[in-house]
Amino acid sequence: MTQDLELAIDEFEAFAENLKAEIKRREQNKRLSYSSSSPTECAVKNLDNLLADIEHFSEQRRLSQSSSGRNSRVLSPSTVLPSSGIRPHSMWDESMERDLDDLTQKMVNSFKGIGEEENGLKPSETELGSCSACEKSIKDKSIIADGKKFHPDCFECSVCNTKLTDKYYIVDSRYYCEEHKKAGLLDCHNCGDKIEGTVITSNQKKYHPSCFKCNHCNKSLNGKYYTTAEGENLCESDYKKTREKCAHCTLPIIDQILTALDKKYHPNCFRCALCDIQLDSVPFVQDGKSINCRECYVRYKAVQCYVCSKGIVSSNDEKTALITCEGRNYHEQCFTCIGCGTGLADQGFRSVRNSVLCGSCSTPAKIKLVYNNNSKNPMVNA
Repeated sequence: MTQDLELAIDEFEAFAENLKAEIKRREQNKRLSYSSSSPTECAVKNLDNLLADIEHFSEQRRLSQSSSGRNSRVLSPSTVLPSSGIRPHSMWDESMERDLDDLTQKMVNSFKGIGEEENGLKPSETELGSCSACEKSIKDKSIIADGKKFHPDCFECSVCNTKLTDKYYIVDSRYYCEEHKKAGLLDCHNCGDKIEGTVITSNQKKYHPSCFKCNHCNKSLNGKYYTTAEGENLCESDYKKTREKCAHCTLPIIDQILTALDKKYHPNCFRCALCDIQLDSVPFVQDGKSINCRECYVRYKAVQCYVCSKGIVSSNDEKTALITCEGRNYHEQCFTCIGCGTGLADQGFRSVRNSVLCGSCSTPAKIKLVYNNNSKNPMVNA
């Protein structure tokens, strides 16, 4: 009797494990979405509890048998206990039978709900959200596609309205059947065929990767490429041929262009001919074919003022004129009467001993006085 019960327990445990695995496999294969209280999930939970009870029952049986083996004497098959008149372990056999009956009932309860889904019964009356097609609530079954929920009757091909089941296609959030799967595909700008795989977009036009080529040399554009204002796609080599040439290095200008003195330069190529400083956003002066920063031009090339000995160069903040008198050069503000300091740029003057005098200071008497007062002035005695 004990061996039969033990065999039944082992068979129960194996059957419950197999049943649980089969239920989970069917659940994974379904494309319908149910609420969390579906009969399938309830059955799986019942089977989990049943397996735990079987494990507990087996453990209690092992402990009891171990304890009985240590405390009882060995009896022959014909030995009879004087008080009860039954064979050894018969009380344990009856308890095991009761527990086995209880486990059997639990297994029967675990079957409840299994198969209801396949017979068309509602999994739950709980709402499953709104249908993305009709916007009405879903209370029975729903189909989930591309993160959206649909009534089974609302999940249709965007072209022929055929109900979509196992196999369908999604293009730009629209759904298509097998027959119309290419209806939503884009057209290649080069060959005109539908693009089923990878799409390359350039200048708002779509291409097959194999059709995306340089408009000048017809080579495939697999890596770096350039687009033009005219809508052309060019490889790097052909793009350089279309670019302005730098006036300094004569190489094509790919990125930024600096325009100065009606010529084009790389920003890094527009530099002072004397100190080699980059002249982008720096004041500069052109001297013939040479270009210099203002500081170098004033120091090394500009005409020197006879009075202040500084270069005569205008700036953005201050404009100045060059005045020449008997081979001497002056700033406009430095061209003044040596006697009274009056500016002489716009009036008559007289040059005396490498200096200039206004009309009032140029009389013989005043000339002598002026020169006596400026005897230490090197310009007067030059």
